[in-house]
Amino acid sequence: MIAAAMTTRNNSVPQYADLAKSEAVIDRQVPAQNCQRLVDCAINLQDIRARLSFAVDDRGRVAVAGKAETVLGLACQRCTEPVQVEVKAQIEAVLANSEDQAKLWREQDQALEIIVVSGPQLDVVELIEDEILLHLPAKVCMVAECVNYPKMSFGPLVEEVEPDTHRPFAALSQMGIGARSPESEDDNQ
Repeated sequence: MIAAAMTTRNNSVPQYADLAKSEAVIDRQVPAQNCQRLVDCAINLQDIRARLSFAVDDRGRVAVAGKAETVLGLACQRCTEPVQVEVKAQIEAVLANSEDQAKLWREQDQALEIIVVSGPQLDVVELIEDEILLHLPAKVCMVAECVNYPKMSFGPLVEEVEPDTHRPFAALSQMGIGARSPESEDDNQ
């Protein structure tokens, strides 16, 4: 007798709601080449280290908290040379299934951080990549020291010297010609 075929376990992508119900923690290293948008804007992107915790909040919403961090090179705005920057993204948000749901939650709580997901399945790489992109510095050289940063001093300080000013009409004031004071105008009237 031949046994029935075994059903194999479906290795599908986990769903956000299931992760929240089981209070799952995802701790993983995301290879840099899997983050195409970051690869396109960064130089020498290192793998991203991330830790995400899922839970159901007090209102029954799927909540995610954690952090993601990496080191990457960004072009300096002054010299266009790559500057190594450490990016650390703190993540604390609830996941909404639609823009309408996010709008409703935003009306209830203005301070709530909301991530709108495109479907019920978890795309952990996209979530992590989005958060790193949002935490990129606006001005690289303000975060990291740029070797090409221009010096803000242009030589030794020189004591201020009273300038030798030539006043061509100074002689007129000595001769009584020129501007009159308001008092002298009152006398003439």
